[in-house]
Amino acid sequence: MIRKLFVSAGMAVLALACDASTPQDGTVRLQDLPSVCRDDGAPDACGDCCSSDSECGNGTYCQNGLCNAVCTSSAGQCGVEAECTANGRCVPTFDDGSVSLADGSVCGELELATDRVIPNIMIIVDRSGSMLRDFEGDCPFNGNGCPISGTPNPDFDQARWDSVDDALVGANGLVRRLDSIARFGLTLYWKPGEDPPTMSDGEKCASTDGVAITANLENSSSIASAFDANSPGGYTPTAEAIEAVTDALSVTPPPEGPTLYLLATDGAPNGCDEDGETVDRNNSVAAVERAFDLGIETFVLGVSFDDDHLQDLANAGQGVGSGATLWTAESVSELQAALEQIVRETQGYPYFLQEWGKHVWDVAARSPISLGDVGTAAVNATAALDESFFRVRFDRLSHAEKRYLRAMAELGPGPHRSGDIAEVLERKVTSLGPTRSQLIAKGMVWSPIHGDTAFTVPMFDRFMKRIMPGDEWRQE
Repeated sequence: MIRKLFVSAGMAVLALACDASTPQDGTVRLQDLPSVCRDDGAPDACGDCCSSDSECGNGTYCQNGLCNAVCTSSAGQCGVEAECTANGRCVPTFDDGSVSLADGSVCGELELATDRVIPNIMIIVDRSGSMLRDFEGDCPFNGNGCPISGTPNPDFDQARWDSVDDALVGANGLVRRLDSIARFGLTLYWKPGEDPPTMSDGEKCASTDGVAITANLENSSSIASAFDANSPGGYTPTAEAIEAVTDALSVTPPPEGPTLYLLATDGAPNGCDEDGETVDRNNSVAAVERAFDLGIETFVLGVSFDDDHLQDLANAGQGVGSGATLWTAESVSELQAALEQIVRETQGYPYFLQEWGKHVWDVAARSPISLGDVGTAAVNATAALDESFFRVRFDRLSHAEKRYLRAMAELGPGPHRSGDIAEVLERKVTSLGPTRSQLIAKGMVWSPIHGDTAFTVPMFDRFMKRIMPGDEWRQE
């Protein structure tokens, strides 16, 4: 998974620079901490030969070729403002995004040589005719095939195409929320004409439209305009579309920063090759593999479509033989939740990382930045998330939904069993079913396994405790 996208920290530069003066009583200076390897209760691995931390046993790290430890979990060698890690090191304490250094009990300035890195995300969307259908497969008008005019179909809900449009660039779409911290591009792809292509339409069997990735941020309006200017039709040349995007990026490289593809499709490929479905599938996998070899990972979302071929694409896109994460959506709410999950799972929740990076960058007087800069910026970053990212979600909830989430927060980050949530609210599990379903539909929670409920974004439990403190929220 690419967890480096939004904030790149050069961790090789760790300068622990302390004042030479004698520390106050009860304080600890990191460079003064003695080894505990000769003490009673020292870790068993102390003194073993090593070349890296991974070769040392529990409670130790590698130092000068030998496994060492300066602390144990229960002895308190690290002082009041640091903690002992699992490999026997003392580190400053971080709490809820802030840094506790006020009393000087841990002397040292942790410096991170940082560069602000902005990712390039190319969204590749299937614009074939089947995207006119809703998630149940119904068409907007009655008739043979899937007509674009005529007698309205009363069973029709929302076209998959419009659902993807809303989820990306609607009022609360992902691109609109993230395009100030990431460079987004859009490629819409389709194949006009017959399937397989005849000689007359073969030259144009792969058509694309969209918005290129440029140095500019805030591309959501241009991407929305591209959706408005297109409507579904034709077939699905997935291989040719991915190859076209990769070719274009090879000729005109995107700005500096990691690049990834987010592919959303609702069907198997049927592109320019006349040899049939197997060749089209193989070509699509090869196109994704080529992108991966060039350093571009691909993450796949099946829009009302779940097929072994999509799993093959996901595996190729993440460079594994099997088991790569594949997202599928069978409803509008699942589509929105899947897009949220893609961003969170593939990038360590980039919005949060970049929000922290932005505020650290703003407060730092010089580079490399100091741990004090991180502490100051964390306050600003948390406030910014509260007022925008979190608050937007909170304000669209009913009182019952807010109480449900607050009960989840009372239990911690989660996931949580439905029975535990019901116990906090002093309600029967069955009576809370409709509220839980509404929260899933709004993309606020999801169910990783049957009976469990988890927040769709990290740190929302902490926000709920800040926005609804005390016990008044327990009242219906």
